[in-house]
Amino acid sequence: MEDTSQAIAGHAVFETVIGFIGIAWSEAGLTRLCLPQRSRDAVERRLLRHAG
Repeated sequence: MEDTSQAIAGHAVFETVIGFIGIAWSEAGLTRLCLPQRSRDAVERRLLRHAG
């Protein structure tokens, strides 16, 4: 079975008219997308919850 867990190499959070959205990536490419949340902190917590 293939190991699909990948450490996050970087992430970005940006504000849109519908809330804060986040993306995370590793050396392999895009690893996580966080749909709109009410705060930047909420998005960062969600992105990093299963990191590493």
